[in-house]
This record gives sequence, structure tokens and C-alpha cells, in this order.
Amino acid sequence: MKPILIVSATQQSTKNINDLQVSKSICFITQSDFKNNSSIKYKSETVTENTDGLSKVYNRYITPEYAEKFDFIVFCHDDVFIDDGMLQEKLYKAHNELKYDIIGVAGGIDPVIEFPTLWHIMCKRENHRGQAAHPAPNNTLYTTVFGQTPSRVVIADGSFLAIHLPTILKTSWKFNENYKFHHYDIASCIDAHKMGLKVGVYPIYIIHNSPGLEGGVFEPNWLKSNNTFLAEYASRK
Repeated sequence: MKPILIVSATQQSTKNINDLQVSKSICFITQSDFKNNSSIKYKSETVTENTDGLSKVYNRYITPEYAEKFDFIVFCHDDVFIDDGMLQEKLYKAHNELKYDIIGVAGGIDPVIEFPTLWHIMCKRENHRGQAAHPAPNNTLYTTVFGQTPSRVVIADGSFLAIHLPTILKTSWKFNENYKFHHYDIASCIDAHKMGLKVGVYPIYIIHNSPGLEGGVFEPNWLKSNNTFLAEYASRK
């Protein structure tokens, strides 16, 4: 098995990189100093002081050059703690046994593309899949069990998305660069599904240190992205 490349992007400066949840988790799963980046199983790259959309950043890694070194690339948000020392084994199992090409932790099937364009609302409750943990008061956690896992899905949440790079490179799929942050995950997964790629969720354990969509669905940047998304996908549901 080849090492897993873990990629994230942050607006934080390089001097603060070790304070990121994703950086701390890499230390945890490798049991080595993050700066050394010497683990056999895991390598990492964090784009600091980032001002580009996540799709644009992520697409830079979908190349034959990276495929020479890595079978899987994990794209995750900088506020995600990967709490799973079996990550490498699980990604290989998800692809080799279940044939998943894009692997997330939570998502849904049979979305109805309409406002508000949030995956857990566009997909009925019975169509939710996967799980994720979030911080709770008094230094505790709560785990949201969306539904069964592993499972095929149409949409996977962008907090954690892994791709099987050799398979992806056989297609024209890329992250949809029409979206900088909001909706990039939904759009890209729908594109993959329509191209015949298999999107699935797998019981990989993460802690997402985020309160969710700050400012609500009527926040101006989200609304602008929502309108773009509806114009592109509502007629294709």
C-alpha cells in the first residue's frame, strides 16, 4: 500500500500550522512530529494563507505526478481532526472491496435539488448515511449518526473527501471550480455520480470542529453560491 496524502487549505499563516486541528490529527495518526512528515503511511500538505477556492486548490493535486506516489488523496477542512489510526487500511478496503472511488464520512442519496441547498435538507432523513463527531460542552463529544455506513451516496460532505487517484485520472472529473467553498462538495459529488464514479461513505472517524454554517443560509456569500448551484443543477435532478 502506498502512503495516504492528506491535503488541506487554510487562511492561517504558516507559523500557525501546528495549531490546526488537521495538523494535530496528523501527529496523532502518525505518532510522529508533524514537521518531520516522515510517516510511511501518511504524508501531508497544507496550503497556508490561502485565498483560492478549495476546488482550485484541490485540483492541483489531481495529476499523474501525484499518482506515482499516492493511490489516495484525502481532502479535508482545516478544522477536522482525523481520529482514526486505521485510515489507510479503511480507504483501501473501501475501494478494493466496495469499489468506492470517492470516499466520505457522511452524505445522502436521492437529493431533491431545491432551496435551501444543503445536503442534509435536500436528502430526506431516511436517505442520510454515515456519521461524524462534533465538540460538545465540558470537553465532550457528540456523534451524529446520519444513517448506515458503509453505503453508496450521491452527495458526501466536504469536510472529509478521499479520492482514489488512479481511477479519477481515467476520467475528466475534477472538483467543480464554479464554487469556492459553499456547494463545491455537493456539485463535485453530483458530477462524479453522473459520470459513473462511485461515491460512498465509510466508517472513518473524524471530529469536525465546526458549528456549521455561520450566519445561516441567508448569509450573502452562501446565497450567491446557492443561486449559482440552482442554476447549474436544478434542471438536472
